[in-house]
Amino acid sequence: MSPQFRIWADYTFTLAKDEIARQELLHRPRHKASATTTWTPTDKVAVFGRIDNLFDKRWENPVGFLVPGFGAFGGIKVAIGG
Repeated sequence: MSPQFRIWADYTFTLAKDEIARQELLHRPRHKASATTTWTPTDKVAVFGRIDNLFDKRWENPVGFLVPGFGAFGGIKVAIGG
């Protein structure tokens, strides 16, 4: 778009299978998407936002912890000094 405004998006499709048992693995996200945007109006200020788990799917990571659903984050970064 412009050097001051950036957008990133990612999408992952995963079909996790146990080939020996011929079964799909449980608790794995089949569809996963995220988006991030950053606006840098000056060299010292950046405004950002991020959305994780856009489809709000519940799944477990490989060590067994439940991953949170939809999440939105944002903030402002300010560089101070020289």
